[in-house]
Amino acid sequence: MTPGPSTIEKLKIETYNFSKHSIEDREKIICGLKISEKLSHLHLSTIKKSGIDNVVPLITCGRVEFIYLADKFIGFDGFDRLDGWNAFSHLVKVASGISTLVLGETQITNQLKRAFFEARKNGLCDGRMIGILSEVLRISKIVRTKMQLHPVSFSSIVKKKAEEIIGDLSDKTLFVIGTGAVAHDVFRVAKNFSKIIIYSRSPQKASQIAKEIEKHLKVKTEYVSSIKEGVENSDVIVTATDHPGYLINNEHIDGIRKKIVLIDLSIPRNISPDIANDNIFLFNVDTMISKDKNLEKLEESEKYIKAEIEKLKIRLNENKEVQEIASLNEEFREIIYEHLKKYTDIDEDEIVKISKSLSKKLLSRFFAKFREKSLLSSN
Repeated sequence: MTPGPSTIEKLKIETYNFSKHSIEDREKIICGLKISEKLSHLHLSTIKKSGIDNVVPLITCGRVEFIYLADKFIGFDGFDRLDGWNAFSHLVKVASGISTLVLGETQITNQLKRAFFEARKNGLCDGRMIGILSEVLRISKIVRTKMQLHPVSFSSIVKKKAEEIIGDLSDKTLFVIGTGAVAHDVFRVAKNFSKIIIYSRSPQKASQIAKEIEKHLKVKTEYVSSIKEGVENSDVIVTATDHPGYLINNEHIDGIRKKIVLIDLSIPRNISPDIANDNIFLFNVDTMISKDKNLEKLEESEKYIKAEIEKLKIRLNENKEVQEIASLNEEFREIIYEHLKKYTDIDEDEIVKISKSLSKKLLSRFFAKFREKSLLSSN
């Protein structure tokens, strides 16, 4: 479904993201969203009271965003606000890996898709929002191609950071806490290690995933029922869960004498920032990623996005004109049909045929006269 110009003009985004807010600030916002799917009763209630029936909540380690259709903003405290084509442009930048924690990030694209389709499934939005998503993904793909952005995933960042700290990983063990989408992405680097250990609150799920990894990646894999056991037997540890608190703290690393890299991809964080051990190298989603911005790339992306949006505007306006013509044709046909039906004894099938034929001829003559007047006025 292609969105109409009026739909995009009503698009609103309220965002609280990494570009302006620290990981500590984002934690407070996310922890405030207390129910499942991280969308609180408070926010849903506020949205419904505002008369909004089209909303997509997007919550990731880098951002909390409410994407919706409305005439005015809801006004969440502390959130930045974007509307209309600026909001649409923002979504393109996110999907294309421009406005992300790291330039070229690909994980966010899947997270964006999942957020829209989950909202659709749960009755929070209709086909208009899916139409917006389709155009966002289409343009973001063009932008990625034109800019020749190399795909960057959490798994590649984990591998790079681990190699920076401890060098060759072929004789090291990777411990992953979590079995969700981000954890699955991290599993892709398992082949660079000699062994991978998995922990989940569901031993059955961890066991099943361990078997699949060993089968497909040909890497020795096991699962543990104790986080401390996993920490003690690992060299690189990655947490990627939605657990609302610390899973690793000083008691887990007490007495460790070897070099260990801890990477916390969770928000709220799963590893205590107060861990004190000279052998431990701790990173979270903000500290593991360089904050240096490639200004030249960003400016280049702005030009591509602006050009593609202008093309979309033209296409949507053309579609609007086509729809208006079709509506006018239908109106002519109905008027002719009603009059023939009322004032003649012509057969029903013949009335339908005559109505269609006459409406097209009238519409054609109408636009011929319109074009003629336009030419005369321009001269």
